[in-house]
Amino acid sequence: MIKLSVCIGTTCHLRGSREIIEQLQELIHANGLKEKVDMSGKFCLGRCEENGVSVSVDGENFALTPDNTQAFFEKEILGRV
Repeated sequence: MIKLSVCIGTTCHLRGSREIIEQLQELIHANGLKEKVDMSGKFCLGRCEENGVSVSVDGENFALTPDNTQAFFEKEILGRV
């Protein structure tokens, strides 16, 4: 199972974490991956200096924006399934 964590702390919330979470939920559902991806929200991933919302996939860190979420999903989630 892929562990996907999205920061929902104040800084990431202001950078669009809610929109990113919604996009990721839709992509997980549309690709039939509910049983393969465990997505959770974290109050802080400690990477506030990043330019985007902090996201972790199996311990590997990324910075997302609503604009690059689709490409991230295709590469980092679909690429691991």
